[in-house]
Amino acid sequence: MPTRAVTVVRADARDLYLPRRPFRVVANPPFGVTGPLLRRLTAPGSRCTTAHLVLQRAAARRWAARGAGGTRYDVSVGRLVPRSAFSPRPTVDAAVLAIVRR
Repeated sequence: MPTRAVTVVRADARDLYLPRRPFRVVANPPFGVTGPLLRRLTAPGSRCTTAHLVLQRAAARRWAARGAGGTRYDVSVGRLVPRSAFSPRPTVDAAVLAIVRR
């Protein structure tokens, strides 16, 4: 399998510049920016091909249930991440939200 370049970006997710070429996202964003970030990643014109995001479990379920990204993306909830996996520990559990371009 060919080696792929990885770019780590530390930035405010609300102000993040999205690449013009196809890209993938793996992130554990602050729970408070979930909505703006997901809307940005799945907006018309976004070149996001896949995203795996660790989000508040309830938010991940909501986004998967309403089909974030419309007909352009398949959205599903993956593995549960218990609150005990974080430091400091949040008051809620998390889950991985998978977004895959169709």
